[in-house]
Amino acid sequence: MTISDPLEVVLDRVMEGHLDDREVTYTVNRLASLAAADSDVAAPDNLMSRSLGAFLARKRAEQQQYLEKVEQLWDYAKEAVEDDPQAAVVLIASQSGLPLDLLERLRQRLYVGIGGLPTTIEGWVDWTMDWLKSDVAAREHLLRDVQRSATASTGKTAKSAVNVAVLNALVPGIKGWISGRPLNEIERALGGDPDGKSDTAKMCPQARELIATFIPRGLSFIMGLISRMAEELDVTGAQEDLDESTLQSLTAAVRRGFDTVGKLEFANSRRDILGRVQLHKIYDERQQIVDLDFDDDLYV
Repeated sequence: MTISDPLEVVLDRVMEGHLDDREVTYTVNRLASLAAADSDVAAPDNLMSRSLGAFLARKRAEQQQYLEKVEQLWDYAKEAVEDDPQAAVVLIASQSGLPLDLLERLRQRLYVGIGGLPTTIEGWVDWTMDWLKSDVAAREHLLRDVQRSATASTGKTAKSAVNVAVLNALVPGIKGWISGRPLNEIERALGGDPDGKSDTAKMCPQARELIATFIPRGLSFIMGLISRMAEELDVTGAQEDLDESTLQSLTAAVRRGFDTVGKLEFANSRRDILGRVQLHKIYDERQQIVDLDFDDDLYV
């Protein structure tokens, strides 16, 4: 049986010039976060002594060659932190492996927006999509795993680019999902035809692609990233009308299809109600009863 070291695989790809390789960029980003924190954990000597690849290299009498590869990888990591990133950026990069520059742009956008940041889940959907529209590099990086899903959800071909037009077309469907609209209405919002003649059209393929892949694998992760950065910046402490529970619920609410924290909590407490549309309906009916009772109390 052949034993290989994941780090050595990355090192070989670096030496071959494959710097856009996903595993390479992830490793560089993780090491860059350590370099920014002035940590010696990832210094070349430590990588050399601790990895399986180093052990195998010593057995093959290739220790010097291996060290040269490690030093080149370390150089790329140090280049990524030449601009002295903020602590919040370094922390999230170390946890996620995302590029430091991407996270720094997100940090700046949130920080500049304090005082006017959204206070609702729907508002954060708009904020998120606006960010992805304006930051091309972030959009390409964060949506690369769901590119085909994004285009399929809007009726585009698989090879179509995820551009501003595609993001604009996704928004009505996403809002339909979190506001409790049924599948056929979400399909129409995305430009599909659930009343079409073909069996495929009647199955609401665009809506199903949106809620089964794009939202859970793409959008909810991105909104979780935004929530995490906002937490590190303590935006709720700096903006009085922004409720911390709203930020903490973003990922779960969008993934499960709810537009308020109250609806999400209601869904968690009523496991017997299985349908999203039904949950919205029952919750809204209960709120109407509460509002009527409150109005009656005012006139007693």
